[in-house]
Amino acid sequence: VRRLPQLFHRAGFVDVGARGFFPIESDPKSFYGNLAERCAAVALKVGAITEAERRAWLEAFHAQGAQGPIVAGRLHLFVWGRTPGDAGAARA
Repeated sequence: VRRLPQLFHRAGFVDVGARGFFPIESDPKSFYGNLAERCAAVALKVGAITEAERRAWLEAFHAQGAQGPIVAGRLHLFVWGRTPGDAGAARA
């Protein structure tokens, strides 16, 4: 993703921009707070971990969460540009 602005320029786009957005949640049942549960389930399903490892990891995760609010999120990077002849985008 870090290379996207350069790739946009090479492809002929102008007015290329990039911005990061990092939503932060503190509720363990929120989308990002629950991501650990979902990832552990997928890791188990594909055979990357055993059921015992999943259980032990989630127990440790929940014990950590019991000590206070969690902070969870994920960085989203947005990259945009326009073609040189796209006058409508220039007004936006």
